[in-house]
Amino acid sequence: MGDKTRGSSGHDPLLGKTFADRYRVERRLGQGGMGVVYAARQLSMDRVVALKVLSAELGASDAARARFVREMRATSKVEHANTVRVYDFGEDGEGHLFLTMELLDGRSLQQELSQRGAFETGRVLRIGESIARALAAAHGEGIVHRDLKPENVMLVDRYGERDGVKVLDFGIARILDGDTSDAVTRTGSLIGTPLYMAPEAALGKKVDHRADLYALGVVLYQMVSGRVPFSDAMPVRVLFMHANDTVPPLAEVAPGRASPPLEALILGLLAKSPDDRPQSATEVASVLRALSDAPTVEGLDADAVSRLAGDEAAMAKARALHADPALAVGTVRDEDAVRTPPVT
Repeated sequence: MGDKTRGSSGHDPLLGKTFADRYRVERRLGQGGMGVVYAARQLSMDRVVALKVLSAELGASDAARARFVREMRATSKVEHANTVRVYDFGEDGEGHLFLTMELLDGRSLQQELSQRGAFETGRVLRIGESIARALAAAHGEGIVHRDLKPENVMLVDRYGERDGVKVLDFGIARILDGDTSDAVTRTGSLIGTPLYMAPEAALGKKVDHRADLYALGVVLYQMVSGRVPFSDAMPVRVLFMHANDTVPPLAEVAPGRASPPLEALILGLLAKSPDDRPQSATEVASVLRALSDAPTVEGLDADAVSRLAGDEAAMAKARALHADPALAVGTVRDEDAVRTPPVT
């Protein structure tokens, strides 16, 4: 954020100030690669909101600012119980882009995973279904998240109910990406997080809503097992693994923690080719609901199993991609990745 949000002594000069003539900044909540988030009081409404001030480089050109307005207008149309409501967006007098959202009192899914490790199956299904329904609402408006990960999922306890899900930051990743859909920008920065990045994004190919479904598959895998399917200290190696390596079977990584139908769903979501995955978030949410409603695996009716598998030929092809890495969609187009063998 540069001088705008952090002085040389470490003090944040926005604290206690009025931002964009309408928000009094009360406290700093956190910072990420895209900007800084504050709790701020909206003066006209006398309510506290989450104010995200984006990094200065995101608004460095007229095209970037126009793209921000376009994406935020689209995002503000997404109204769903599992998405965070966007109240306002714009830029301050110094050209810093910002948006304000409802302020949530909760913890991120990443915090919960870090503290607790793997979740029990019922919780995986409930949280997974809510994330899928948030994605379905956004996809219905033509919005692809492109950076779905546990840090962007908030868990909120409200009205005596646990684990109310709110998915954050729809449209933000797109702002970084100009008018292309590639995973890597002209400056080489990744659009998305390698641990959750679909193979087509890792390969620098165009992505659509099915990249979000792959990321959801990674999140489900992590909730079940307490780990992501692919990890390495070098992000480029993680991209290589997403594009080429076999997903470690949950039956081996976390034996007994996922029923065969749930593991089959996760496997389908993690198919290398988007054509081999479930084709809509609504479909995924319906399967997760069916699994939640079945008291036992044996109680899962045949129709639900059929919906889980989708097209049998497509599922067979997806399983073949996992079983034989030689059938994967390609290799990461980066000379360091090409030189780097997969981790064994």
